[in-house]
Amino acid sequence: MPSKLWLAAAPVAGGLAVVFASMGSAAEAPEMDGGVLFKERCASCHDPAIDRAPTRETMATRPASELVEVMTKGAMQPMADGLSELQVLAIAQFLTRPAPPAPGPAAGGPAGRPVAFNPKITDQICATHPPIRITPTDWNSWGLDERNTRFQRNPGLKAADVPKLKVKWAFSYPGGSYGQPTVVGDHLFITSRGGSFYALDAKTGCVHWKVDNVVARTTPMIEKSDISPSGWVTFIGDRSRVVRAYDAATGKELWKSEPIEDHRSSGITGSPILYKNQLFVPTTSGEEGAGAQPTYSCCSFRGALVAMDARTGKVQWKSYTITEPMVQHRKNSQGVQLQGPAGGAIWP
Repeated sequence: MPSKLWLAAAPVAGGLAVVFASMGSAAEAPEMDGGVLFKERCASCHDPAIDRAPTRETMATRPASELVEVMTKGAMQPMADGLSELQVLAIAQFLTRPAPPAPGPAAGGPAGRPVAFNPKITDQICATHPPIRITPTDWNSWGLDERNTRFQRNPGLKAADVPKLKVKWAFSYPGGSYGQPTVVGDHLFITSRGGSFYALDAKTGCVHWKVDNVVARTTPMIEKSDISPSGWVTFIGDRSRVVRAYDAATGKELWKSEPIEDHRSSGITGSPILYKNQLFVPTTSGEEGAGAQPTYSCCSFRGALVAMDARTGKVQWKSYTITEPMVQHRKNSQGVQLQGPAGGAIWP
């Protein structure tokens, strides 16, 4: 059997943990009761879960920090609209078991205040950083080629070899949803909603470079291009509706775009695709979840495909999936105006 490497990525609990001091009983502060807030804001989609929404049991396995991130910056931001920081943390506390306190001084601030801390996570840095080189088994984007082929033409093994496969290395990193890994030569690239974008050595799992504070689940596209000093470029889209370009060999940011969409429920989950010097980015949203709230004026998001200058990140044009004019319909039982047509999100 040829010497080949086969990789699987899986999220693990970790990263920024959230520790909660006593927040009092529900009788003392009903507006801080995570169970009540969950029922008011979240239960209609998660208990029981509908469509793509995760179940309560699934959310309980995730770090509290990830739930806070989703409610404050991610897809659940519209559902948490108007909640204070403490109320958001109360929902996360209700859904997850509090993390143990950090070693050293007792965790906790003033009574009733949550305290966050960072546990030590050590990345193994590669001793050397060889240049990126093309190989026949590369998978550099969401699909294998311009036709979005979803099979490997050069697998390097046969069906009879599959039972012989063994884990060669494992890599732990924070974040729930993560981007599909891409591989070019001995470099593996992966994003996550935990806020870290990694370039790893595909043979050993050591870290070539890491970029922090990039909350993304898009698949990094790796292309040979003179846009970057090394001749290799990668593009990702984050949940805040911003597109970023990096030198794929060093992790240095080349440019960061302005938000390509201003709708609060919108985001980027589809992978940016480069063709020649144009970058094509789809937009999506979680408005169907926000629409379950009787106080939400549903619905106004429209999916779009955005074309950008790959060298600068400037938007060149934007084409919506729904072109009919927006019209007002009835008001709901709360007297909130409803409108449409809306939707047409573009998923990966």
